[in-house]
Amino acid sequence: MRAFSIVFLFVVPVLLASCGKDSSTSTDIISQKTEYIETAEQQLSEIESLVNQSDFTGERKVVDLPAGSVNGLQAAIEEAGPNGIVNVKSGLHIEDVTVNVNFTVQIIGEEGAVIESNYPAMLDSVVVTPVIRIENSDFVHVKNIQFVAGTESGEGNVGVLVYNAGYAYIKDNDFQGYQMAVLVDDSEFTFIEDNTGNGLFSKGYGLSNGSIGICTLGDTNTRIKNNYMAGFGTGYFASGSYGIYHGNTAEGGETGFFYCTGAFGVLPDGTPIAASESANNWIGISNLAKNTGIGHLIIDGVNNCKLINNSAENCALYDVEFVGPTLRFGTPEPLPTSFENLFIDDPNTDIEVKDCGIDNVIEGGQLVNTAEDPCF
Repeated sequence: MRAFSIVFLFVVPVLLASCGKDSSTSTDIISQKTEYIETAEQQLSEIESLVNQSDFTGERKVVDLPAGSVNGLQAAIEEAGPNGIVNVKSGLHIEDVTVNVNFTVQIIGEEGAVIESNYPAMLDSVVVTPVIRIENSDFVHVKNIQFVAGTESGEGNVGVLVYNAGYAYIKDNDFQGYQMAVLVDDSEFTFIEDNTGNGLFSKGYGLSNGSIGICTLGDTNTRIKNNYMAGFGTGYFASGSYGIYHGNTAEGGETGFFYCTGAFGVLPDGTPIAASESANNWIGISNLAKNTGIGHLIIDGVNNCKLINNSAENCALYDVEFVGPTLRFGTPEPLPTSFENLFIDDPNTDIEVKDCGIDNVIEGGQLVNTAEDPCF
């Protein structure tokens, strides 16, 4: 599935294991595949238990944020206090300034709860001005809220930022018209589950100006499960170590799942939002990329990641690409190659894989012939 008129170009050497495999090799691959799936499912179950744990034994304070509130969420959080609960009542709530969360609290929307924000998106740069900023706090929950961009253009900045925090739980939210739905930086064990989002790719926003559904930078052990992100430049962006993608869907845009290193904008005080290491030791299982340029892209030194049973539909350039050294992004020196990653899919699937990395292992799918379609 290749159309070289695509404006963005991403690529990868082919590691062809021999076509003739003995039964012990096949058995070993099946065993590996089962092991990684079971490991991921166990860790997802564990994180769900962890984010819901609490050492708080006193009475929780519950505060209602009534419909029609204007810049009221911050005060409701302060009133609820540590380990409290804010019920965002059904209806429209306006937030013109970032809501800062610096202690453990649950922010839970009733059915029909909508928060409208008024920080605009930025084509030339990204000053990260989220609706909700979780920082220096653990076990914060944000659940069941629709976030909509209320700027005149309908183009919003960032929905939820998790920054230097642990065990945040972002679940069942819907993000409409944002440059980024969820951005995670320098945090551990963030769990992002069952969210939906619709981005700004149709309005000219791509990866280069931070159009990403769920973006994880400089973090470890992020768990991202059963989300649906459509219309972003990139649906999901991974860096850092030991994360899990499981059962997510990306639709439209340049790239579905982007494993890389990256930097996307700055905080209002000028602090950069950037990854310190390429994605490594991630597990991606049963994720779907559809109607994108490249479905699953592995680039810039990404290593020891396992991609198991993923799929791609109607991708214009490649379904899966492991990239070698490349100058495709205009860097002064070539980006480093991907290496020692593992791809496993059923041998009879039509998912196409282009491998230009080093010591990647490709089992199943349909390998692109790099003699006919060279690495670049």
